[in-house]
Amino acid sequence: MAKFIFRIILLGILLIGIYLFEAFPALYQGLIKKGELNPVDAVQVLIGKKMAPDHVDLFWIHNRLQPLADEFIYEDNSKRIFVHTDASGNPIENQSEHKVFKVVSKTLYLDIWSRSYIPKFFLHWIGLGLVILWTLKDFILDLLERTAPAREQKRKAKQAKNLLAQATKMMESKQYQKLVDKMGKPEDRAGLTSEDSDKIEWMLAIAYLKLNNADKGIPMAAKAKNRDESGELAIELGAFLSRNPAKAKAQDLSYLCAYLEANPSDSDFAKFFADFCLKHKLSDKKAVSLLIKHLESLSNTEAVRNFVLQALLQERVLSSEAIAFYELCKIQDPENVEPYLILAEYKTEKNLYKEALDDLEKLLNLDYENQVVHDLLFNLHKNNGKLSELYQIYSNVLDQVPDEAIALTQQRKIKDDPDFDQSKISKFEKLTMQELFARKQTIKDEAELAEIEEVIEKRKKFLTIMFTDIKGYTKLSEKYPNDMMRVVLQGDQILPPTINKHGGIVIKKIGDAYMARFDNAKDAIVAAMQIQQLIIENNRRRAENDVFPWEIRIGINTGWMYDQNGDVFGDEVNVASRVESSGEPNHVFCTEGTIKALSDNTFKFEFVGEKEVKGKSMPIKLYRLTFDPNNLDPSLAGEVFSNEIFNS
Repeated sequence: MAKFIFRIILLGILLIGIYLFEAFPALYQGLIKKGELNPVDAVQVLIGKKMAPDHVDLFWIHNRLQPLADEFIYEDNSKRIFVHTDASGNPIENQSEHKVFKVVSKTLYLDIWSRSYIPKFFLHWIGLGLVILWTLKDFILDLLERTAPAREQKRKAKQAKNLLAQATKMMESKQYQKLVDKMGKPEDRAGLTSEDSDKIEWMLAIAYLKLNNADKGIPMAAKAKNRDESGELAIELGAFLSRNPAKAKAQDLSYLCAYLEANPSDSDFAKFFADFCLKHKLSDKKAVSLLIKHLESLSNTEAVRNFVLQALLQERVLSSEAIAFYELCKIQDPENVEPYLILAEYKTEKNLYKEALDDLEKLLNLDYENQVVHDLLFNLHKNNGKLSELYQIYSNVLDQVPDEAIALTQQRKIKDDPDFDQSKISKFEKLTMQELFARKQTIKDEAELAEIEEVIEKRKKFLTIMFTDIKGYTKLSEKYPNDMMRVVLQGDQILPPTINKHGGIVIKKIGDAYMARFDNAKDAIVAAMQIQQLIIENNRRRAENDVFPWEIRIGINTGWMYDQNGDVFGDEVNVASRVESSGEPNHVFCTEGTIKALSDNTFKFEFVGEKEVKGKSMPIKLYRLTFDPNNLDPSLAGEVFSNEIFNS
């Protein structure tokens, strides 16, 4: 704006100069030279401050102002005034005629202005136009200068957009070699912003890895990993390392995890991944989660399971995935205290009384002297107002071992607790189930009857019972007395470990027969199936040594029964025994109650008929498990048949 004003001022000065250049000669010729006025008065007449003398007639001739005598002037027929002048415009007689104009105004400046070159040739408007154009030019140049960075940035953005579009198109069409040829050199990406350059480097990293160029791919991937929002680069790095396992390092774990997560069906890589984690002792949260998901497909399942278990226990992870894994560990390794312990702690904290108590009872059998177990038992019963029941549990222990130190200490701890009410300890707690049912028939007092009912109800549990028996054991013992001793030993090394492996507990063994309990039906079915498979495999090996085979029957039933210090009683136990005796060797028979207790349809069963059972008004339905007797887990066979009893 300041430039524009300055230029207007310059234009005004120029126009004034032109005006004065034209005005003063006319003023001098017309008023001063003729002696009509002195210079000062003439100027005042020019600017209108003073009137011109009335006797002076001023005429314009050739744009010059001068006075004329009347004899030089004449009029034509149209009353237009003319004067004879020479070539210079001086009045004479008989020369060219020139039109003259008499100054009418009393001031000269308007008249001079009207005949000036300025309005005649529009110099004022032309000058104003030039000033405007000049100013506009400067404005445009200044604007262009100020917007140059933005335009340059826009140009670069357009260039980057084109390069990115080309790179993206090459990636989508899998033209990896073309991509690295066109944009692989730093100068090919010169002028791009760091962000756009990073995007292309991200694509180049993937392209190099696709082309198996580790020397350029891995360093560029490490540089571009912060741009890997989609995780595609991490997956591709994992894929590259899966093809080149020798190049994998501990710091590449995240890439291996990304690849395995994106390709869960790659069983070969899952095995490599498990070995890699064990070798480098990598217990990253994501890695542990993936190991859990692929655990069943690994050949070194036990080693991986123990590794994952220790990793989870070290951080005391209690996610839903971890809880499910601990439950699996209980089945796969029932003698291991650690999964039972952390589950018992978790369930106690959540006040899941029944579930926590089941784990703590198992822990008492596995690790009775562990004080943590007894503390958890105490807290669990205290939180549920059942310290009197815990007191009775220790009383049962002391009945068998009167000086047992832990039981005595825990009983004193219970007695000292203000929440303990000894009056709640029932006098019927020490009675056996047979004695309780006998008392129930004879007691008339309603309060005592209710107390007995309460004790009976507390011992009631929903369990699955398994019975096994060697077919023709008595006859075989008479015919092969020494060999049958060996058969019994082989049975001892097949049945109890397999039962325990799946969370079962052997309640008793009578001669060649076993009775076991399970907390859920599925574990019992799996254990029974594997027992039959192991015995069939054992008989195959015996046949190679020309030794007679032996077979067992297995019967399973599920229902409510009574638990007394680990032993079980009730009609459902009797039903399980009848199912076993009604079954066939090399098979697994069960009841409808067991099938209904299964949580899924993993197993297939065949209905084989009904069986009358003593104590039941209606016959029970028998079902036979359909399974492949030869589809034995090789690792399981290896565990069992490594014993010298099977190899001698």
